[in-house]
Amino acid sequence: MPALAQVTTHVLLGLVAAAAVANAVRAVRRRGLLVKRLTADPSQRSAVYRRMMILSWSTAALVPLTVLVSPDLTAADAGWARPGGDGLDYALAAMLMLSLLSGTVRLRRRLRKGTGVSLPSGVAVLLPRNRRERLLAALVAVSAGVTEEVVFRGLLIGATAALYQLPVALTAAASAVLFLAGHAYQGRRGLPGIVVLTLVFTTVYLVSGSILLPIALHVCHDLAVFLLVPAQVAPKPPAPAAAEATAEAAAPGAPGQVEQAPEVPVLRAPAPDM
Repeated sequence: MPALAQVTTHVLLGLVAAAAVANAVRAVRRRGLLVKRLTADPSQRSAVYRRMMILSWSTAALVPLTVLVSPDLTAADAGWARPGGDGLDYALAAMLMLSLLSGTVRLRRRLRKGTGVSLPSGVAVLLPRNRRERLLAALVAVSAGVTEEVVFRGLLIGATAALYQLPVALTAAASAVLFLAGHAYQGRRGLPGIVVLTLVFTTVYLVSGSILLPIALHVCHDLAVFLLVPAQVAPKPPAPAAAEATAEAAAPGAPGQVEQAPEVPVLRAPAPDM
């Protein structure tokens, strides 16, 4: 029975690693397809959100099963433990959280003032455009924050190093490569940001020995990105007395008429990175 459990452990861990590799290869080979698809048909954005959540949770669900089956792994090996960095981990996470929040506030102020913000095309095309999409995007942010840390930091770094007696530096490097490749849909302009996030999440994990703080940072970051643009709310109907004046002013040929576009935040997305 222990031998069967060990074989099952290796098979499950191999399936998770294979899923991460397959996702990375697909993301690299089809990195411009998502932008083209959602640019041509934005109505598919909700379907893309749902598919992202299904894929991420179906892979991450194998991680607790792997730990449960394995006679050689513990929950702590996979990062499910209380942070133990003697306060340094909490201080580092708090500093990063404050930096994230201050950056988000500054960007929201620029957007509300109508100042254009240039984002990588792979990021801009995924931003929600209405309240329904914003709800789904929030679920995607939470899903990505939890599942990606469970897989890339908890299993591929911690559990793999513990199970196969590998240097943590080696498993961390392999995990970073797969994480970066899996986000290739953001294009070349999105690569520097992904590199920074990979270093941040990996550093916090290695310092704390836990995936809990990286999960918190990851979720907050993704929520800030997805919910950066305020939802466009339909304007309230004008009062009866003002409705007639508004209609006259909007009539064709009305004197002094100046057509003005509604003031909404502007996100400038460059041409798709190929």
